[in-house]
Amino acid sequence: MNNQSKKLKKKIFFIRKSFREKILEVVRVTRVSKGGKQIGFRSAVVVGNKKGMIGIGVGKASDFGYSIRKAIINAKKNICKIFFSEKFSIPYTILEKYGAAKVMLSPAKQGTGILAGGAPKVVLEMAGVSNAIGKQFGSSNIINNARATLNALKRLNNNVLDFGLLKKKKEKYFLKIRMSKIRKRFKKRFKRLKYIRN
Repeated sequence: MNNQSKKLKKKIFFIRKSFREKILEVVRVTRVSKGGKQIGFRSAVVVGNKKGMIGIGVGKASDFGYSIRKAIINAKKNICKIFFSEKFSIPYTILEKYGAAKVMLSPAKQGTGILAGGAPKVVLEMAGVSNAIGKQFGSSNIINNARATLNALKRLNNNVLDFGLLKKKKEKYFLKIRMSKIRKRFKKRFKRLKYIRN
């Protein structure tokens, strides 16, 4: 390994040291082979810094602790950035599907908190969204619901970066139109005055 790659790995480790982990579920899995039944564990973990950075990971191992460690490493590899509005809420309602799971997320006023249950609540909390309403439809699979919520947040990310910024842009655009109209009126008036004087 090069010195540069080692330095990069150290940097990534220190940056992601501030991230918090939350276990979604740990399930005991049995695999039947020639020798007999092999018991293992599958764990799902959500990792986030509550400032717009979040990732979901799944880990499988024969040991309980090792499966969780694997899930955390997987989640930290798949971290993505999420943007939300100035009031720490979602800018508009969105419906996302992942497999058989459907999730609907909608904005809420400041002080309402997160009105959601199960996986969506955990994902929204770890992302840093403090005011939102969530609803699950279809499948009750925890991993699918968590991934559906993350995909929904990503889609919001691509469509609108910040609802406040969008509003400001609209206001500026309308101001420009008003100013241009006012200028045109003044020009017409000045032309009339000049014609009358002459």
